Amino acid sequence: MGGMSSLYIGVSGLQSSQNAINTTAHNLSNLHTPGYVRQQVIFADRKYETLSVGAVYHNQSGNGVSVMDIRHVRDILLDKAYRQESGREAFYESQAQVIEEIEGYFGELEGEKFQDYLKDMWSAIQEVSKNPLGTETRAALVQSAVSFISKANSIYADLRNYQLTINQKIINSVNRINEIGKEIYGLNQMISKIEVGDIESANDYRDRRDYLLDELGGLVDISYSELKNGTVTVRAEGVDFITENYYHEMGLIHPDGEADPELVVPVWNYLNQKEVFNITSTVSTVKNNDIGALKAYILARGSSVADYTDIPNWADYEGGEDSQEYIRKIKGGNYFSVRDAKYADKNLITADNKVNWTEVRKLEKELGIKGIDYKDYIGGKDSKAYKEAMEYYDDYVIPSSIMTVMGEFDQLINKIVEEFNEVISPTMNLTSSLKARDEKGNLITIESGTRVLDWNSAGYGKDQNRTQGTELFSRRHTKRYIEYYATNDNGEYIDENGNTTDINGNKVTKETAKKYYVYNYKSDFNLESLYSLNNLEVNPDVLSNNELIPFGTKDGGENRKLMDDINALWEKDDLVLLPEYSSKKNYMNYYTEFIGQIAGAGELYNDMIAQQEKLIGGVDGVRRQIMDVSSDEELQNLIKYQAAYNASSRFITVIDQMLELIVTQL
Repeated sequence: MGGMSSLYIGVSGLQSSQNAINTTAHNLSNLHTPGYVRQQVIFADRKYETLSVGAVYHNQSGNGVSVMDIRHVRDILLDKAYRQESGREAFYESQAQVIEEIEGYFGELEGEKFQDYLKDMWSAIQEVSKNPLGTETRAALVQSAVSFISKANSIYADLRNYQLTINQKIINSVNRINEIGKEIYGLNQMISKIEVGDIESANDYRDRRDYLLDELGGLVDISYSELKNGTVTVRAEGVDFITENYYHEMGLIHPDGEADPELVVPVWNYLNQKEVFNITSTVSTVKNNDIGALKAYILARGSSVADYTDIPNWADYEGGEDSQEYIRKIKGGNYFSVRDAKYADKNLITADNKVNWTEVRKLEKELGIKGIDYKDYIGGKDSKAYKEAMEYYDDYVIPSSIMTVMGEFDQLINKIVEEFNEVISPTMNLTSSLKARDEKGNLITIESGTRVLDWNSAGYGKDQNRTQGTELFSRRHTKRYIEYYATNDNGEYIDENGNTTDINGNKVTKETAKKYYVYNYKSDFNLESLYSLNNLEVNPDVLSNNELIPFGTKDGGENRKLMDDINALWEKDDLVLLPEYSSKKNYMNYYTEFIGQIAGAGELYNDMIAQQEKLIGGVDGVRRQIMDVSSDEELQNLIKYQAAYNASSRFITVIDQMLELIVTQL
């Protein structure tokens, strides 16, 4: 029996060595396989046979060696640290990529600098101020204005297109997250089946699952744990993503309300389309919520196209019914006044003169626009409307690199354009109402407070009619003014002197009547029209005839006061980059600060990336030492296991010869 048992011991050595050789060969063949973790053979003694027991000893006989396990060599704590920090690095890398792309659009590091277009515009203005009635200087100004607006519109369009590019990255990331979730869930099932008998470890499946967890950790913030049956459950952004029995797909919706319907929002379908991210929460390393490329893309992209109206100016929220922001919203047609007399039967105002917002909401649904109360626009910084605007700005604009740049850049262009137009085609608010007829001859009343052309301050064109009110920069499909024709209280047309007949006794007609120019807030399509990028152009009338630019006086001379006012615009400090800034800048200094802010954000993100690279390098270095395959080490193991295999073989040969000798010669 002892001899036969010895054969079994030798066979166990052969089997164990063969398994070890196979495992080593498997390691070597996967030397360059992404995500592969080296496997290590763990040997153990087989069960001992007890032959006898004494007072101070156990007489035992061994049964050889066995492979207790082929271990998957990893460090759980290092894995968790690596996935968290790589997710943080991915967050800042994604943000840095966005800033780098944005910087390229303005060309300040290389290419065409937008600053040069600003300087060219200023130079053209200086030249035309020397000879405002000269054909060549006017033509040069118009050409500079065309280049300036075209370049600004191009940059703004690039920002919008890049916003849509990031939107596609978000879609791709969500699809990839779902693919990873589905694959991990499938791997869970395979691992559980293989390991259910506690005989074999599903190491290759585990490698693939860990590799996917590494990738998932770079996309979203994850936490995970392994159950006794080998299944890994995963929570993504604090919500169950992969459970023991199912995985929950992340969905995409197009938002309602003021958000841009082209920009998708990731949601959890199984939680009634709850949004995956709370983008209004401040992001910081301290809060540990600066993790994952997907969140970085969501924040950088923002929720809509931003313009200058997204950067609140407290002065625009002062004056109640005369507040510029209130007037813009009402005149633009996107809002209605809850105190408008035509809604008196809707019970919008209570007996104690307060707004009945319940009834207002009903009317909003009926009209499809929002109701606002002018009383919310009293108090400037302390007004309710300003505080709400600042809340939106802090929650949605500032966190988004693209929306911030869009809004601040548009603010600069809007300021240049509107202030220039306001000098050559100034407006004022009527102090009393006027009677007039519209283009179709209908009688109307132009109410007190209406914004109209200030004909006493406006310059005159060089053209034959000495035209007033022509603007250099215009909104697409939008006239600056709507023309009305003056009448007396009886509805008869009147001339500049208020007469109903001319010096020859002829009746004043529509063609010879005095004109009122009422500022126009809407486009030809009856939509609110702003002096905002992608809606700006050089006035087509001026392109056809630059003599319409009103740089002159009524008698045909140079309007020196007007030219001095234009020159002063470029030196006036009245622009602030951020709403709460107290330091005001002129156009050029504002642009310099604006570009500096973008560069500063890029430096900040790059510093964070450098810090993360050092941290991850340390963690991953130790991690790789544990789990990476070393060809030198594996070749040493191969020689060692081959030697053990040969030794077991020789052992069996000796036992075989001994048994043969015993059987044949005894």
